[in-house]
Parts: sequence; C-alpha cells; structure tokens
Amino acid sequence: RRVHGGIRTTINMSMLAHLKSMAWYNLWAHQLLLRHVKALPEEIYKSDSGLFFRSIHGTLVHITAGERVWHARLTTGGESGLEYLWIDGTPSDWESLYPSLDQVSAKLIESAQMFIDYVDTLDDSQLDQPFEYFDTKGTAYSNQRSASLAHLFNHGTHHRGQVSAALTQHKFPSPAMDYSYYLREVKRNNQQS
Repeated sequence: RRVHGGIRTTINMSMLAHLKSMAWYNLWAHQLLLRHVKALPEEIYKSDSGLFFRSIHGTLVHITAGERVWHARLTTGGESGLEYLWIDGTPSDWESLYPSLDQVSAKLIESAQMFIDYVDTLDDSQLDQPFEYFDTKGTAYSNQRSASLAHLFNHGTHHRGQVSAALTQHKFPSPAMDYSYYLREVKRNNQQS
C-alpha cells in the first residue's frame, strides 16, 4: 500500500514532486468532500442548487467525467467515450451517467487513483513534452503535460468549491479542503510514522 510518504512540504519542490503532491491532494480532497456529501438527504443531493451542472450530483459527475477525459488524452491520446456530454449534454445526461452517489463516489475515487498512478510513471523530462489532443469540440491542441495536469487538478478544486458552497447554501457543513490543510495532514502523518 502506498502512502503520501516522501512528499516534501517546502516551497522549493520540483514540478514533478508538486504534481505528485497535487495528485494525492486531489484524492484526499475528493474523499473529504464525499464524506460531507454523504450526509445529505437524497432530495437535496440531487436538487437544483443553482450550479452550472445543476445539482451537487451533476457537479460530482462532471468532475469525474473531466478526469476520465483528461486521463484518456494524457495516456492514450484518444477519447474516453464521454466527450458527448460537453457537446450535447443536458443536466439530466450528466446526472444519469453515474446515477447514484455510491456510483459517482466510486468512479471519482478511481479516477483520482488513476492520476496518482499516472503521475508516478512520469519523470521530469516528460513533463515538458508537448502532447497533442482534441478538445470535446474536435479542435486540435498541443499542451505540455505539466500544464495539463495542473489544469486537471485546478479543475477539481474549482468544482469542489462549488459543491462546498452548495453544502453551505443548504445549511450543511462543508469541509476545509485547502491544499495547506492537506500538507499539514501529510506532515503530521509523516511525523507519526
């Protein structure tokens, strides 16, 4: 079993070390948010919360689908099979992809783990290499791997913040998911082991 071990908490970490830390943070933040979301009644979880993807459920599905699309782009250069959601998808299309909280939770954790595994395969030289892909509208792009990974992790943070705001709006507690809290937890865990 791998642990967060060895991730430095200083400012001068390499880009690769930072992206490894962000991959673990992504998993940690997903797990923390899901623990809070699981306290919601179903009718609030799936209700229109004024979010771009309508509900908390739709937003979690979007985070998951986005991670799977980027994973396919980065690892195979191909499609994930989920691109249609960005082209013609309605809120009900998003929400029906993984219809239950248990299903989307499992897929979200699985996606986060896929990025931990993927980043572990990279070395510093691969981060600067461009890779080519098509966006969901079919437009070709070329990005550095490091920039795309940073985008992916930032995307998750953005949408977790929306879910956190919806929890507060519905008068449920929202978790403190700042990266600095994650780093403190890693430091505490490393000191205890």
